[in-house]
Amino acid sequence: MIFSAFVVFGLTVVLGTMISVILIPGRRNYDLVPLWLIRFGFGWGLGCGLWSWLTYLTLRVELLGAYRFVIELLISMVIFLYFLHFCFHNPNLSKNVTGDSPSTPSRSFTTVALVSIFLFSFLVAISLQILQSINNPHGEWDAWSFWNLRASFFFYNYPDWMTAFDRESANSNLDYPLFLPCLVFRIWHWGGANSVIVPAMIGLGFTIATVVLLVGALWLLKSMNQGLVAGICLLSVKMFVVNGADQYNDVPLAFYLVSSIVSISFFLINEKITLKPLILSGVFLGILIWTKNDAQLASASLVISTFIVFVCYYKVISFYDLFVLLITSFPFFVMLSDFKINVAPLKNAYVSVDYWPRISSQLLELNRYWIILQRFITEFFTFHRWGYFVPFLVLYSLVKGFDVEKNLKPIILTSFMTVLMIVAGYFFVYVITPQELVVHLDTSLNRLFIHILPTLLFAFFLTVGKIEKC
Repeated sequence: MIFSAFVVFGLTVVLGTMISVILIPGRRNYDLVPLWLIRFGFGWGLGCGLWSWLTYLTLRVELLGAYRFVIELLISMVIFLYFLHFCFHNPNLSKNVTGDSPSTPSRSFTTVALVSIFLFSFLVAISLQILQSINNPHGEWDAWSFWNLRASFFFYNYPDWMTAFDRESANSNLDYPLFLPCLVFRIWHWGGANSVIVPAMIGLGFTIATVVLLVGALWLLKSMNQGLVAGICLLSVKMFVVNGADQYNDVPLAFYLVSSIVSISFFLINEKITLKPLILSGVFLGILIWTKNDAQLASASLVISTFIVFVCYYKVISFYDLFVLLITSFPFFVMLSDFKINVAPLKNAYVSVDYWPRISSQLLELNRYWIILQRFITEFFTFHRWGYFVPFLVLYSLVKGFDVEKNLKPIILTSFMTVLMIVAGYFFVYVITPQELVVHLDTSLNRLFIHILPTLLFAFFLTVGKIEKC
């Protein structure tokens, strides 16, 4: 089973990376190291997301076993052949189209020190996550009661997998999207066994992919040192690292949100000569809404921010460009709609018979706003007592100041606006929550901040000045 899992994960990364190379072609005025860091990060997310989507489709049409293997083999061969064709017919893939040579990271004391700190932080964080997974192989509450339990239903009850969504089922929160259950089930089905190693590897993979993507994107767009400091900040948040070991869906959500924004960045820095980065951004946006219910707020926030900033304010993206991004995500929206309407019972705790009286009463309770605001501020500066890097960011901005490159302004503004809209949405949800307010805050707020953390760090380090050599 372990060998099969590694083979499937390896195939996932390889095929996903091939797709990312096709959609994000390189230019030699890019540093190759950060470019490939981004491609590998994208590759993990693309492979996992697309195969989760394909798994749901095959479940819905009851196409599994040998037929599904043939289909996946054919898809893999098509991707591989097109990848070879793309590489041989794109001479600029590894050549400099501008005549400049790629910048080589200087071996200054600052860079060497940051590389050393980053590698140490990375090894400590990954070791911590592995130890946490060994000590708690089934993950925390949401993992074994929702995600992995649902994957087990699929594995043991196929072809009667839809019994997992019976209204009489003890499995609650039936309308949760199936990104993780479908992905875990797919690998279990390939390996022929139900193993706790698979969910743990998925959690570890998304933790690594998020860090790698953040470092690579900032290295390419700003500087190597900037990317390293951002990576160190992200790895210093124990809550982020442990969440992956808990096998929750929050780190994948955060990954797909920042991936969609980074993809749009490539569209701008490539001078809008190709729509491929927008297609990739649309794919990530579509996978994003498939991760969990919270992601629907994040995806809507990103689309609205992109429309306001890119289309209306800066006018660097046309309505047609935005349409390409949205139409690429449309198949995932259709899949989610099918799941919500035809598979999962339509039940929402926020909408009930006493909906309007309860909402009206809660909206007028000023004390609720004060409690939520206090918890938001405390959580932002402490990250559930597991990360105190926010004061460092404040001090960093005071010391280094701000250095915003003109072509990056739309990306920065879109990122910050998306984060603010997500936070505002969460705030409103807590105001109208039917659950006991303090309990709801205690059990969810720390994980909600994980969703915006990589995007916040990405925008912040694009905004502030670079770390100079020593």
